[in-house]
Formats: sequence, structure tokens, C-alpha cells
Amino acid sequence: MMIEKNLDQKTPTKPEIKYAKTYYSLANSLAKQGEVEAAITYYRKALEVDPYFTEVYYSLAEVLVNQNKREAAVTLYEKAIELQPNLWKTHHNLANLLQEIGELDTAVN
Repeated sequence: MMIEKNLDQKTPTKPEIKYAKTYYSLANSLAKQGEVEAAITYYRKALEVDPYFTEVYYSLAEVLVNQNKREAAVTLYEKAIELQPNLWKTHHNLANLLQEIGELDTAVN
């Protein structure tokens, strides 16, 4: 999956961050309008430009949960937590999702 890029790459420049934010905003709008596949495309574009954009991992995970793509959502929640460990809502959603897919031991830890 293209999301799992090596995070050793260079830090995005200000113009790149601006593009990532634009892709993210567009993806959120598309998701709200029910254009889920298009939203996923733009979330991924945002991550290609800025792989450190934590909110994109979270939002994309939410969309994938709603599409019953739970394993992919777990990976995205975990990446968001790796980047920003203090995101309580992400921890909460990940734990709930792990419980739903029968990974209760992992959810507790």
C-alpha cells in the first residue's frame, strides 16, 4: 500500500504542506458528500505529499471503517498514533475496532 512509505524521507516543504492540506480538505468534503472512493484517492494524495499529516491517517481510517475495511483502518490508526501518541480519540477508536475484529488482547494493551 502506498501509505506505508518509509518516513525517513525529507520533511515536506511549505508548498508541499499546503498541497497536502488542500487534498485533505477536498477529501473531507468528498467524504461528507458520499463520494467515498474519490475521498480515499485524495486522502492518499495528501499522504504522498506529506506522510507526517496525522489527521489524514485518522480520517482515512474512519472512511475505511465505514467501508468494512477494518484491517486497513487498524494500520492507519496505528500510524496516526505512531506520529502523535497523545491522540486519545485515535486510541479509543483503535481499541474499539480491535475489539470488533476479535483482537481483544491487543485492544487492552
